Amino acid sequence: SSSNRKNEEVQVSGHELIVPIRQYQDGWLSLI
Repeated sequence: SSSNRKNEEVQVSGHELIVPIRQYQDGWLSLI
């Protein structure tokens, strides 16, 4: 249904936001 599809889009967008943050943290920790 369309409601299920919307939930999947939210999860994907949230994942796309989390990945760059983790990469940034890994890069920042490597500088310490």
